[in-house]
Amino acid sequence: MIDMAEDQLFPVVGELKLASGATLRGEAKTATLLFAVGGALSTWETSEDFLMTLYRVILREEEPLAFAAFVRANRSTRSHMLKAAMKQHPQRLPSGSTPTIEAILNRLDTLAKTRNEIAHGRLVQWQSSLDGEAPVSGIFLLPSFHDDAWHERSHRYAHNVTTISAFADEVRGLRKTIFELTAQIASSDEKASLAAAS
Repeated sequence: MIDMAEDQLFPVVGELKLASGATLRGEAKTATLLFAVGGALSTWETSEDFLMTLYRVILREEEPLAFAAFVRANRSTRSHMLKAAMKQHPQRLPSGSTPTIEAILNRLDTLAKTRNEIAHGRLVQWQSSLDGEAPVSGIFLLPSFHDDAWHERSHRYAHNVTTISAFADEVRGLRKTIFELTAQIASSDEKASLAAAS
């Protein structure tokens, strides 16, 4: 079933009945889907780099072991570490930015599931019909057979270029805000350093 509930950003494929009457069309060429996958994963990794830069800027050079641990930690742990650094050093953040950063971290934590679907999915030519029509057809990114455990044609999710691009666009917007806030902190540090040198 393709569940197109309003609160669900990315459709989940299973049976063919469309809850909203909408269709999710696959791609005609694998290259189109592979290009979207590569772009989305690169966008995600850049957001991770920006979060690492924010963490480093908040800590400055004062806590090198914490930064080394951050680099080696998994995504969930890094999110907790960044939130802890923000609580420990609130004076390092632009005024009023903590709720924004926390909201971004929470949204990225949610989007991590979709990132994993995109990273670990596989391209499948899939077409099914309902009453002689083809509501779902084309090449999709679907779960691999060994996703969590062996399963046969269990389509918990499906992505096409549209859903993957929507994911990448959202991550790109979140990443931009993190970059801007990090730049504000760095600029403030530079001004303070110049003032101290005068």
